[in-house]
Amino acid sequence: MSDVLKIVSRISPHYVQHSLPEPYAGRDIKAIFLGADPGTVNSQRFTYVFKLEDGESSKYFRQFVPSLRAIGLTTDNLFVQNLCRNYFDRDTSSHKKDWLQCAAHWVPILKKELDELNLNERLPVLVSAYVILEALCKSPCKEPQFYYANRVLIRKNQNLLGRTLIPFFRGGMGKYDLGKAKWSLYSKKIAKYLTQDFA
Repeated sequence: MSDVLKIVSRISPHYVQHSLPEPYAGRDIKAIFLGADPGTVNSQRFTYVFKLEDGESSKYFRQFVPSLRAIGLTTDNLFVQNLCRNYFDRDTSSHKKDWLQCAAHWVPILKKELDELNLNERLPVLVSAYVILEALCKSPCKEPQFYYANRVLIRKNQNLLGRTLIPFFRGGMGKYDLGKAKWSLYSKKIAKYLTQDFA
């Protein structure tokens, strides 16, 4: 991992050297929840990704809670990790080109971690940001809203993690909140997918 950190520090002028936050693991894992990175524009540092030491009330995670509820999950059902584990000193969208280059070096690390943790390869990945989808898909991505409107999940042979990816975006003002009637068919599809026996 130290080699990846050296590469990332060379790629991005916004790399911040600091100990990496730990992944969060619930007691009854039914899905993997993937963030972009722990980067913040302030000096805030976390023990766990998304500052989940504060639980679902974490200001970095609470906006996803309504969508989790809509598909029948809580943080206790998640393994939570970031694609890029290192901190950056600004938001992902403001240095997207460099971020995608950095992410390419983190993808194999994430895949190896998930495989070695013996998390069932059929467990889906909830992808919390469109830029993560861009980093993981083998082919160019559709527009964000396409996945919700058409209820599209990305098959494991279509992405670099080899797992089903579920677009699970945040969006401003709850744009992609799965509790909204607008996305009810999509939330029902995800909930049904999660009822499978992954044993």
